[in-house]
This record gives sequence, structure tokens and C-alpha cells, in this order.
Amino acid sequence: MDWPVSIDTPSQPWAYAAYVAIPADLRSATNVFLRVRTSAVEGEPWIGALTRDERDFLARSIIAPMSESEGLLLGPLDLGAASKFVIENGQQRGGSRVTIQSASLLVPKSYPAVAPETASAKQPPARKQRLRRPNKKVRLGRSEFTICGLDEDDPYFAGLCENYELEFQGFCRRFLPSNAYCIDIGANIGVKSLFLSRHAHRGRIIAVEAAPSVFECLQANVTANEAHNVECVQAAVGDKIGMVHFSERSAYGHISDEGIEVPMVTLHEIVRRFDLPRVDFIKIDVEGFEFPILKSSYDLINHYRSLVLFEFNSWCQIAFSDVNPKRFLTWIFDHFQYVQVLNPGGKGGGLTTEFHKEQLLQALHDNLLRNGCVTDFIVTNEARRL
Repeated sequence: MDWPVSIDTPSQPWAYAAYVAIPADLRSATNVFLRVRTSAVEGEPWIGALTRDERDFLARSIIAPMSESEGLLLGPLDLGAASKFVIENGQQRGGSRVTIQSASLLVPKSYPAVAPETASAKQPPARKQRLRRPNKKVRLGRSEFTICGLDEDDPYFAGLCENYELEFQGFCRRFLPSNAYCIDIGANIGVKSLFLSRHAHRGRIIAVEAAPSVFECLQANVTANEAHNVECVQAAVGDKIGMVHFSERSAYGHISDEGIEVPMVTLHEIVRRFDLPRVDFIKIDVEGFEFPILKSSYDLINHYRSLVLFEFNSWCQIAFSDVNPKRFLTWIFDHFQYVQVLNPGGKGGGLTTEFHKEQLLQALHDNLLRNGCVTDFIVTNEARRL
């Protein structure tokens, strides 16, 4: 197809405007993303992937005005369960218009290239038998959860115990209302997401995890504990949309120059994909890659007056993301009016300690020498969040 293409939708709500077929040689591909770069968005156009019977959507997202370089990422998709892609009008009466600059399918490298004429004759591969995951009962606050992990010997899973991470529980009780809309970036196997699901039982939790094996445990834990207000996304979060390499290391996995390929999305894309009316709380723990997420999402954080809890791991910043911890901390104090630290084990005489810009070096000193390079910072520009 020759790009760009301008599409006008009908004026009726949810009326289809254009169909795009799925290539026959990709019919059995899974974990596929559709990347669309758009411009000149008017009204409320949507894009979606229809199911095979064309009665529902596998995935669907509004096309909001955005920079051409950012683009929209739809997925992950099982193309075997899809019929076609569709552009449609939104729920408002009155037509919409969008110019699509380009569209492409992001397919995992492990997917074999198969000619269309041989794809239909090829028998589906035998389903691999899944290994049984270990699980344990863990009480967090007043709730007991069944948690499955990657392996009995996995350090993170082995360390799970009664009332794990009491500081986080205390943080939620003090700062988050029961109807909070939360985004858990670096959700791992879902311990914090599950606690949030019970605490913010009238809200929504979006749990984002990049590592495929860990994501399987996250989904299993959400299902096993009937956390109906938790929605899961398999992706890394960063300052752009695309594919990145990822080093799988259980709870300590991170973006890398090598490793498996995983999709990367922005925080803006997550909010757009789930059509979130607000974002009350954002937790970020991504092994040293917190800085680009915060910088690229700063306008969103201010727009929604969000409260952010993020891990400041100076060792990971230096080792994995080539970030200078002092420069990162300087940016934090320059951009957030309210900066607190979540005290580990109640150190400092309470749940949190407040820091001001002139205490930057003290905060860095405590991180490096008192806290073993790991500090949980709480930041916002909205006083009422605290």
C-alpha cells in the first residue's frame, strides 16, 4: 500500500470505514503488534483487530492526536484468531478523519517465514506441556493470596513470606483511596498488583511486565486470586514505541543490548489503550530504566496529578542504563515539588521522610551508603495526593 492514506469515517457511532486484510503468511503468528503512525486526527477515529467471526475485537484503541514518531501500538495479537483490521468511527455522532502515514506488523523474530501456499497445509505444532509452577500461600495485610513463581529456587519467589513488603502496604493505606486507578510498571509476578487489587477494590490496576516467562506467572496469579480489576500487559515501558531486547532474570530482568525481543510502549500508550479517565498512582520498578519513563511521561503525570512511587537503584542505573544517579536525582528535585522517601523497615522514625532540593546530596548519600543503592522515592506535584 502507498502511504500516506487519508480515511473518513461515517457519521454514525461505531460505523466501520475501512478494512485491512491480514497477510496469509502470518496467519499463525502470535504476540504480534500493529504499529500505526498517524497525523491530522479529527473527531474520534478508532482502530481494532476483529475476531474471526467479526463479532468482537481482539484489541481496540482510540487514535488520539500524537507525534508521528510516537505512533500507536495495538496488541499483542494472536493473528490466528483475527480476521482483519478495521478503522471505525467512535461513540460520538459525527464523522471522523485520520491520515495514516504508515502501518506495519511487528512480528517476533522466532516466527518462521512460511510461504502462503504451504502455510495452510502445514500441521500445527504439538502443544508443549507446561511445567507445573511452584506456589505458596502468602498473607498481605488482611488478605491471603496463592502466588505461583518461576521456580522453587528463584530468589524472589523463595523470599516471599507473610506480610511481604510492609512499607508498600503502609504506603497504600496512607496515600491511595479505594477507587484509585493504578499502573504497576514492572509488575513481576504480581505481588504488588494483587495487594492493590484488594486495597483499591473500587479502582483499576494495569499490571505491566516485559519478561514472557514472568508474565505467565503474573497472569496465572491474577486469575487464581480472582483479581478482576487487574488487567495485564506484556511489554516493556520506555520513552518510545517499538521492539527492544530484554534480559530475562526473574524479578531482576531488564532492557539490554541482547536477549529476547519484547515490545516497548510508552505510558501515554498504556493510558490511551485502556482509555483511562485518570491515573492516580504509578509504581515503577524496572531495574535502572526509571529515568526515561519519568522524563517522557512528565506531562502525563502532571496532567493527571499522579502520585509516583519509583525505585531509585543507583547500581542498576550505572550498570544497565548508563544513567548518572546524581543527574537523575537532580532532575527529580528540579521537576517535583514534593519528594519523599519510603523508609525501609520504618527507619527514620516513620513511614516516609521528606526531602528538599538542598538535601539532594544527603538523599544520594543515604542511597549509596545506608540503603545499599536502593531507595523508593515518592514524587508528585499535587499536594492533595500526600
